[in-house]
Amino acid sequence: MAMAEVWDVQQLKLTWETRRNAPCGIRRGAAVAHGSVGYFSSWGGYDVFAYDSEKDDWSKLPECPQSGFGLAVINNLLTAVGGEPSGLFSSVTNRRVSFNGSKWVTVFPQTPTKRCYLTVISAQNHLIAAGGMGEGVRRALSTVEVMNIATQEWYTAASLPEPVYNTSATVCGGSLYLLGGLNKNINPTRAVFTCTLDSLLHSCHSPSQTLPHTNEAGVWQHIADVPMERSTCTTLNGRV
Repeated sequence: MAMAEVWDVQQLKLTWETRRNAPCGIRRGAAVAHGSVGYFSSWGGYDVFAYDSEKDDWSKLPECPQSGFGLAVINNLLTAVGGEPSGLFSSVTNRRVSFNGSKWVTVFPQTPTKRCYLTVISAQNHLIAAGGMGEGVRRALSTVEVMNIATQEWYTAASLPEPVYNTSATVCGGSLYLLGGLNKNINPTRAVFTCTLDSLLHSCHSPSQTLPHTNEAGVWQHIADVPMERSTCTTLNGRV
């Protein structure tokens, strides 16, 4: 469906232009922008493609050693978070690998929880990892973990109101919005969860503490559903 909506606000006056096609079909994968370059992966694949918007040119990075990952830029390094290791059927990893310009290398510490098809986003000098599917008997997760990028320490934060994976996320007006994806019954969901970044960071505690993964003090709010299933989101002119 070639349809775009500005969720819960007036339509923006936008124009579209045709750019060079991607090298292959890309669907339900991870994406992140760094400067004028966008990086994209397809759902369940090991390939990562780079699109330079200034040159209108696509290129392909070396194959990532894991699939089903989330993508983020940490300290100017494109980084794949979690996923399924290459060649290991039904396995899930908490490894993070970064692209150094020529190959994928391990730079940052592992995430506390092994998961694939998770959502990752960086904001306020923190990396946020939310939802996904856990190891063992595949199940959707509501777990949210936060890494302080400066110290590279991980913390457990308030969990999502319900388990989801393969969602989309954006930061707008000091709040984090997480929407769509699939729920614990493997059905598409239109649910939208939001919290302020300050309240999420305030809910953080050490992963070593035996505290439950709960939505402490109602940090996350379930607001009006997005109009479409299998959607993705970004922030544009102060709107989601």
